[in-house]
Amino acid sequence: MPFTVITLKSVPPSLRGDLTKWMQEIATGVFVGNFNTRVREELWKRVKDNVKSGEATISYTYRNETGYTFETINSQREVIDCEGIPLIVLKEDYSNHVEKIKLGFSNASKHHNARKYRK
Repeated sequence: MPFTVITLKSVPPSLRGDLTKWMQEIATGVFVGNFNTRVREELWKRVKDNVKSGEATISYTYRNETGYTFETINSQREVIDCEGIPLIVLKEDYSNHVEKIKLGFSNASKHHNARKYRK
């Protein structure tokens, strides 16, 4: 049976109490358990339904290069698959970071060309 870890952050107490029926809470918001795939999928579906605005992450054994995989809900991190290896990408709001691209030539280029073609 595969080992499963679920971490919770800012979730309703009822969800944490629900998970304690199936898993052991080894630290605040960190639950571990050892059960089959069907039970894991049902628990994760229950977490998805009850997490509300909190964050949740599940890690479990999987047949890939690293031997495990993970999923997240309402997290600043996104899981991507890169040739069989699960990787984390940080989600950012790029709308604040996008600078308008100025089309045309730079001032240095304009001065250089003016000097070059002046003669």
